[in-house]
Amino acid sequence: MMKGGLISLVLLLAMGSLGISYPTRSNNLTINGTMTTASLPATVYQAPSLSIPTSGQFSNPNNAFSQNLVYASCSSAKSQQYANFGFNLPVGSSIQGIQIDIVGYCDNSDAYITASLSSNGGSSFSAAETTASFKGKSNLSNRLGGATDLWGTTWSGSYFSNLNFRLKLNSSGNMNGGHQFKIDYVKVTLYYTPP
Repeated sequence: MMKGGLISLVLLLAMGSLGISYPTRSNNLTINGTMTTASLPATVYQAPSLSIPTSGQFSNPNNAFSQNLVYASCSSAKSQQYANFGFNLPVGSSIQGIQIDIVGYCDNSDAYITASLSSNGGSSFSAAETTASFKGKSNLSNRLGGATDLWGTTWSGSYFSNLNFRLKLNSSGNMNGGHQFKIDYVKVTLYYTPP
């Protein structure tokens, strides 16, 4: 046996005598006969498939269902609700965070989106978060929330059913002179720990 192989064999035998095994691809680590699993949040993202008619809603709101350079549009102080995201989390999942991604632009004008979330079909909404400016001549991507952001609310898996979960977007900014806010795509990402 070559010297390097002998050293490797000695190290493996020493680890075995201490009761330590290498971690597997499933993130399991065995120490002295006890298996510990490293639990990492799972993620799933969905776009909406339903826009809710509201007073002062966006023009062509369904165009935000997919990213294809066909836009929903609005001026300042408009509001739009989206639903039917099609989430189907395992029963008993623990929600770790919620992330919103919005793709669009507003030419020659500082424009913003304020987003909030509902777990009860729009009867009430979470604390709101506001994007950076969408000022530009082509698509910009803005992200709200994240892997550990619960938007000031306690969530359970059932809150993300098509009946319960809604996303509300409010536009704001200086859009004088006929400038329009163009929204290409919106999606929601859930970070959760399965049961």
